[in-house]
Amino acid sequence: MDQKKKLTTVDFSRESVNRAVMNDILQNPVSTYITFGAGILLLANILLFGMPLLFILALGALALGALSFFINFIFRKEQFASKYIAKVSKQLEQQQRIVLTNLKRNLAQYKTIEGLANYSEQAVQQFEKIQHKFTSFKKLLSDKYNVKELTYARFFGTAEQVYLSTLDNLTDIMNTLESVSTIDVTYIKERFTILEGLAEPEDADKREIETLKKRQVLRKQQLARINELLTLNEEAMTQIDASMAAISEAKTKLGRASMNMETAREELQELVRRTKKYSMEAQ
Repeated sequence: MDQKKKLTTVDFSRESVNRAVMNDILQNPVSTYITFGAGILLLANILLFGMPLLFILALGALALGALSFFINFIFRKEQFASKYIAKVSKQLEQQQRIVLTNLKRNLAQYKTIEGLANYSEQAVQQFEKIQHKFTSFKKLLSDKYNVKELTYARFFGTAEQVYLSTLDNLTDIMNTLESVSTIDVTYIKERFTILEGLAEPEDADKREIETLKKRQVLRKQQLARINELLTLNEEAMTQIDASMAAISEAKTKLGRASMNMETAREELQELVRRTKKYSMEAQ
């Protein structure tokens, strides 16, 4: 997979998880296929055969399918949800490994280029800090909750998306730095000095001045994009800190802490959506 490929984002809200769980339950072989098969047998019995035994068998299969659906939905819903989130988290982890490859080194290579050093330095620092914050987040969450609990799975899944979105931003920053690095500021200044010093510039000279100005504008726009992505990452780190504070309060002030945790998780999810929206608008 290309390192420049966008990371996938997944919604770990209650509504999205519930939709995924319902889909898995409906596709469960026992609850779905037995119920469907029973319906076909029942319909065939009514329309064609009128056989009491077939009717009874169909009703029995239908009852078994309905019972299976009821058990899955009432008693195994959390198990289905945890399984779904674990599957998605594994996919996100695979993306994480791909993105981490050489990312820090590639970001650091622009420290020596005029006008890019500060952006490159901040990006490298963010890379290191985000790694540390996410590791600390996972430890705190696992200390508070069993990894098999749905609360752990949903919160970890959402935080992992935020973490991956920051890596996605850093990848975008790396690619943009690469693009900006090809615009030689010194060369443009030298050409401006020469062209503006001409006593009688020709049409070609005037066109060159215009195209140099366009190159300057493009560079400015690209640097503004880098700055926006760096700011989004700073917001992400702040939100992870806020989420860790909410987790640390959990189980000590049950009512309010539970509410605070869900609010923190929703804010993490909103940050992912904002990052994704900005990325799409910038394309």
